[in-house]
Amino acid sequence: DIMLGEKQQGWLKKKSKHFLGIWQKRYFVVNLDKAELEYFEKGNSEYIKTAKPNGSIQFTDIIAVEPETKSQSDFIVSIRTDTNYRSKERKFLLRAPNAESMHNWIRHLKNAIIGHKRSASCLPPGIERSPLKL
Repeated sequence: DIMLGEKQQGWLKKKSKHFLGIWQKRYFVVNLDKAELEYFEKGNSEYIKTAKPNGSIQFTDIIAVEPETKSQSDFIVSIRTDTNYRSKERKFLLRAPNAESMHNWIRHLKNAIIGHKRSASCLPPGIERSPLKL
């Protein structure tokens, strides 16, 4: 993982929506300006500045960020959203290379989401309007 200023970024593997659940290597960037987690096929800084992301997850759609508990040997970040994907929640699974990286991503995402929700809704610190699972 790399922290540059206020952005956390780095390589993770994302489980595809495909029924076989293929793990695809993607470069993830926490974009505080756009309030989203973006992912790209390539990870160099010049490419990221000009390229459109392969996908993104809006902070406002995220309802939970937590370790995936099905496997203790894999270091998987689970991100649940409340957007309608075939009329149900969507779960994004991201595999980190180790436990430290997984916990860093979870902590950074939670802090970014909570910070965005506070600034967007002008809530005082310590009060949350939406049920983000911490």
